[in-house]
Amino acid sequence: MSFYVLKILLPEKKIYDGEVTSIMAACENGPLTVLAGHAPMTAMLVEGPLVVKTEREVLAGIAGRGVLQVARNEAVLMVHSFKWDGDDAEDASSQASGNDTML
Repeated sequence: MSFYVLKILLPEKKIYDGEVTSIMAACENGPLTVLAGHAPMTAMLVEGPLVVKTEREVLAGIAGRGVLQVARNEAVLMVHSFKWDGDDAEDASSQASGNDTML
């Protein structure tokens, strides 16, 4: 099975950094799936579901607006807010504030 590195970054901290087999993110033009070896690209993310598949598990969460960059077998999601499914507390206070300074 092929892997690549995924990083999920908020303005104030790193949420995830590890090897994955695929991700599915909500982009401006609809859902986007990224597999290992994907061509370099940049996409604008809209608030919506994010599904992360690793060798052992499937993780799901809700990502806020941001940017997805894919290059050299690495994907970086830079988002304003993020919450894993099942988390009671939000990981980013910018969710409610509408903070758009990152873009």
